[in-house]
Amino acid sequence: MRKEDLLAGLILFVMLASSGCAPNDQSFPKASPTLAAVTPGASESPTAAREKSLSDQLSERLAAAHKAFDGGAHQEARSQGLEALDLAAKLKNQAGLLDSQQLLAEVALRRGRTDEALRYWKALPASYTHSALEKQVVALEQAATKGSSSARATETVSLILRMADLHPDKGTIELLNRAIDASEKLERPKSSNLLKEKIEEVAAKVDPKLVLAVTRLTPIAEDYFPAPPDAQWDYRRTYESGGQYDHKVSVEGNAPEVNADYNLVLKVTHPKSFHHLYYKKSRDSVRYLGSLASSQSEWSYQTQGGPILISFPPKVGRTWQYEGKSLGGMDLDRTETSEVQGQEEVSVPAGKFTCVRIRRIVKAGSRERASWSTNNDETIWFAKGVGIVKHVTKSKSYSNEMVLLKYSMPNL
Repeated sequence: MRKEDLLAGLILFVMLASSGCAPNDQSFPKASPTLAAVTPGASESPTAAREKSLSDQLSERLAAAHKAFDGGAHQEARSQGLEALDLAAKLKNQAGLLDSQQLLAEVALRRGRTDEALRYWKALPASYTHSALEKQVVALEQAATKGSSSARATETVSLILRMADLHPDKGTIELLNRAIDASEKLERPKSSNLLKEKIEEVAAKVDPKLVLAVTRLTPIAEDYFPAPPDAQWDYRRTYESGGQYDHKVSVEGNAPEVNADYNLVLKVTHPKSFHHLYYKKSRDSVRYLGSLASSQSEWSYQTQGGPILISFPPKVGRTWQYEGKSLGGMDLDRTETSEVQGQEEVSVPAGKFTCVRIRRIVKAGSRERASWSTNNDETIWFAKGVGIVKHVTKSKSYSNEMVLLKYSMPNL
């Protein structure tokens, strides 16, 4: 068994047994006299004298390791770092352990030994891992700023993906979010998709609510389709003929399972009935998958592939299309074309909101039965931290307007 593997087990034992606290400073610490485990006195016992000697050696090894690392002598830095790690473990010196492990991780990375570097980072506190992960994210951001897309960027993304598993927490999520933005600027869709999958995986480990409520991992106040647990919206729909009805929409945590890749279910409650709407919310969009009526155990309505309700970020001029089928009581060919037309103030009973306005043209029909065809011209207003504020639908046969009466949005 290699020396560093033996040390790794000892390190974990020492770090658990030690009562010292990890330093908050995320910078790369240098060796200093504060590493000494014993303060010299006028008369020292043989044990105290030995510990002082080991402490002095520890400081010397760390100083030599840092000097070699700064000078590019990575093999010498590793040799001195391993000796320092051994001494720190014998002394149960927390600061020495942290310093030497971080140094050895950096050395291993410079030498192209990623697995070895990850082993050292795994044993370090999360703050150290975040510091190392941020260095890689910054490197990716710098590449994006320069507009340089190279194999080096691919290697950086690969390392970021592996480091994200070391300490999955909200700090890691924030750094992954930055990495995704940088990757998208570099126009590397494959890397971006891998990072998006990783951020949802990490979010699920931290708190399943993160994936459901804030998949894009932005504050609710910045989300155009927030859906945290216990959120609720009350709407009123008014028809051109004069009829109207009120209904309530809430986030459903115990909806019937269906055969679809969904992660968000909304329950729509009417005075005498209810139904469930199934969505797939991701960092990029919200897709509508279908609905299930309260009296049914199978889809009452289903879309093939899932048309996009809103695409993130909803920048003015952005467009998206959908072609598929509406499945249910009758199978219809369905096409949708959507465009973000602008931003405007909208007043509804729930208040006044700054919204993005999205126009959506929906065409559905059957080649066998022309009477089943529909052609809707829809306009939907979305507000940050609220969701849908207003929805107007127009067609040849009918038109209606839905407005927000009130809403409740818990803070997460």
